[in-house]
Amino acid sequence: GLELRVASDQVGYIENALMENRNGDAKPQFVGVSRWASFKNWEDMWNKPEFQKLIKEVGDVGDINPGTFSPVKRK
Repeated sequence: GLELRVASDQVGYIENALMENRNGDAKPQFVGVSRWASFKNWEDMWNKPEFQKLIKEVGDVGDINPGTFSPVKRK
């Protein structure tokens, strides 16, 4: 999504992996997991007013129910 494209341009961003929930019909079915060089890098990006505005517009940040997630293998 757009928020990932914005995040990937930030200082300290390393990568993102798409994970699939292996817990049957539990939601969410997929989550994106990003790696950062430091917590401070992530926190700096998250606290930017323009990123907060984007997250609210996209509206796809929600609660994660317990599940077992594993990387999605790209074909």
